Amino acid sequence: AADPSISAAALSACDAPATLLGAALHRAFVATDRSFLDGIRETGRNDGATALCVLLREATLSIANVGDTRAVLGRRRLTEGRGGSSMRERGLEAVRLSLDHKPNLPEEAARVRANGGDVKQVRGVWRVGVFGGRGKEP
Repeated sequence: AADPSISAAALSACDAPATLLGAALHRAFVATDRSFLDGIRETGRNDGATALCVLLREATLSIANVGDTRAVLGRRRLTEGRGGSSMRERGLEAVRLSLDHKPNLPEEAARVRANGGDVKQVRGVWRVGVFGGRGKEP
């Protein structure tokens, strides 16, 4: 079960890390989130943050992310490009390596709510937080 003192935004696909590296990344993200939340509580602000960590070790690429940040790899296509500045002109294709934790996605909203948070639209922007008298409205 998730620690209720951890914000919903800090919990990611690493909720049940299968490896030592996954566990280490999870602990680092949770510690960073706690420190961040302590800092904004002191100021009374409703700020947020995202994080992305990519580690290449030998032939293994490990990725962890929190929030709506994304890792993308440029992979060379089978047909060569003509040269130029864009990925397409250089014969590259974008490959998504991570999943965004966007609150408008049903799976993400369900995960946030299951961990004690809430998801709602505020002035047309999806927000994650603790609403309804349990915390400050963003």
